[in-house]
Amino acid sequence: MRFIGKAIGFAPASEEADERAYAITVRAQDVLNRSFYKMLFPMIKMNILKEDLGGVLRWVVPKSLVMKEKVLKEARVELDGLTTSFEEDLSSGTGIFFFGDEMTYADVAVFTNLDLTFHLDCFDREECLGGRPKLKAFMETMGPKAEPWFKERTEKNQGGCYNIIEYLAEDNSPLKWSRKKKN
Repeated sequence: MRFIGKAIGFAPASEEADERAYAITVRAQDVLNRSFYKMLFPMIKMNILKEDLGGVLRWVVPKSLVMKEKVLKEARVELDGLTTSFEEDLSSGTGIFFFGDEMTYADVAVFTNLDLTFHLDCFDREECLGGRPKLKAFMETMGPKAEPWFKERTEKNQGGCYNIIEYLAEDNSPLKWSRKKKN
């Protein structure tokens, strides 16, 4: 991300600010590593149970068999700590973005990773952003800017499913007739 950001002029102006942007980007990756990936497969399984065979499987298979409460709690605690750190970073700045009024690669990394994580039903976007007004304003500002890219990704790469979990569940269903048709 840092290399591309510098190559396309999406890096902060000073070397010191770039070091800080890199550190923020690493924490953005931690959102995926510590929260999103922990819950990805359980959420895909839950979605398959909810959707396949008219959702009857969700009543047959206990939720505790698919999703471990301890892992969910750990993922939520990690996400809470990371969103708090992003709020602190934004509060120490002077604009809507991490480095004032100019968007950088760090802003893109934080937004895309949080947005992706909020697609998981086990993380409540409003709850995660509650008490974090700067981070909430940042996410609301970035959303419309990212929408054209998300629309293109949905149409070209996710079979029309906006939510990555729905796409992965449909694409990987154990029931052949439930799988997404390839374009």
